[in-house]
Amino acid sequence: MSDKLILSYDVGTSYLKTSLVDSKFNIIGTKLDKYPIYFPKKGYVEQDSLDWWNAIVKTTNKLVMEEKVDVSKIAALTFGGQALCTVLINKDGEPLMRSIIWMDTRAADQAKKAVGGGLIKIGGYDLFSMLTFLRITGGGPGLAGKDHLPRILWLKENMPDIYRDTYKLLDTNGFIIYKMTGNIVMSKFDAHLTWMMDTHPGKHNWSEKILKKYGIDKEKLPEIRASTDIAGKLTKEAADELNLQEDTPVMVGSGDVAAVAVGSAAVKEKEYFVYIGTSDFMGTHTKERKVDISHYMGSVCSAIPDMYLYTGEQETAGTCLDWVKTEVYKNSAEELGEKIYDLLDETAGKISPGSEGLMFTPWLSGEKTPMDDSTIRGGFHNLSLEHTREHTVRAVMEGVAFNIRWAFRCMEKKMGFTTVGRFNTK
Repeated sequence: MSDKLILSYDVGTSYLKTSLVDSKFNIIGTKLDKYPIYFPKKGYVEQDSLDWWNAIVKTTNKLVMEEKVDVSKIAALTFGGQALCTVLINKDGEPLMRSIIWMDTRAADQAKKAVGGGLIKIGGYDLFSMLTFLRITGGGPGLAGKDHLPRILWLKENMPDIYRDTYKLLDTNGFIIYKMTGNIVMSKFDAHLTWMMDTHPGKHNWSEKILKKYGIDKEKLPEIRASTDIAGKLTKEAADELNLQEDTPVMVGSGDVAAVAVGSAAVKEKEYFVYIGTSDFMGTHTKERKVDISHYMGSVCSAIPDMYLYTGEQETAGTCLDWVKTEVYKNSAEELGEKIYDLLDETAGKISPGSEGLMFTPWLSGEKTPMDDSTIRGGFHNLSLEHTREHTVRAVMEGVAFNIRWAFRCMEKKMGFTTVGRFNTK
C-alpha cells in the first residue's frame, strides 16, 4: 500500500460511493450505500442531505475498519457529487428542508418568466435576457426550471419563510464540505451552473448585475473556489464521526460532470467522453467559452484550472434500465440483487440489433440535451404481439444509445471532429 492515500466520495443520485485510492490512483477499496429519492408532488424530486452525510460516515468507517487503514496516511478527502442540487441551511448549519435535486422541475414557471418572457424570442428564450446571460455567464438557465436561479425565485414566491431563514445556499459537495470543515464554499464548476457567476477568464465571481436583476441576496451564496483548492480541514467533531484524523485536508472537488471529465482521461481539446449513470452526459475540454442555445449545450468551468468543459446532459439513461429491472423483472431483481444486471446484459444479447422494430425513447423525466423540455415523456413505440419482455431490455439499451448519439452529433458539429486512437468520429 502506498504511503499516501486519498478518500474520494461520489455523492450520486442513487448511491454514495466511497473509494480509497493510493497516490497512483489504484483503488484499494470501495463501499456503497443507498439512500431514497422522494417525489412528494408532480415535478418535485428531493433527497435528505443528511442521508448523504450518514452514508459518508457509514461507508468511511467500514472502509477504514475492513482495510485496516492507517488514517495518518490519508493525505486528503475529495468529492465528485451530483450537480444542480440545492441545499438550504440555517445559521446552525441545519438543513431547512430536503434538498431539491437535479431532476426537480417545480421552478419551470419561474424559469420561463425569467428567461422566456419578452416579445422577441429565440428557441423559447427571451432574446435580451439570454444575451445578458450569455455575455456574463456564457450560458443561461434552462426553461425546465432545473437550475439554482429559478429555484431561488420559486422559493421566494412559494416558501418565503424558508428563503428568509436561509443562511447559505449550498450544493451537494458544499453541504458535505460544511459538515466536514465548517467552511462555506462552492467550486467554480458548480457556481457556473447557478448561472449567477461571471465566467470570464480571470473573474469567476458572483455577478452583481444578475443578482440585482433577480433580487438574489449575495450574502446567502458561498465563496467560489477552484476545484483543486483546499476547502478546509476536518474538524474534531467530523473526524470523530468518520474515524479519521483531525485536520486532514478536504478538497473543494467538483460536481460529477467535471469530475468524470477528468477521470475519463479526455483532458485535451477535442477529446470526447461519454458517461452513463442515472443520467448521461458527454463533453470535451476547451480553452474558450462556447455555447449552443438551441441544443442546450455550453461551456462550464472545468475542474482543470484555466479550462472550460463543453458539455450536454441527458436526464435519464441508466435509470431507464433500472425501470425495466424494477417494473418488468421485479421478481428476478428481488431474487438476484445486483446480479440482475448480468441477467439483463445476457437477455439483451439474445435479441437481434434493432429489437425487431421495437423502439424506446428514454425521456422518463423530460430532457435537456439536445432539446430542453421538461414535459416530454418516453415510451415504447411499434410494440406488437410478437414482442416479449426480452425485447424491452434491448430496446431500452438501444434507445439510450441512440439518444446519446443524437446529442453527440450536435456536439461534434459545434466543437469539430477528432480522431482518438483508431476511432474517427466522422
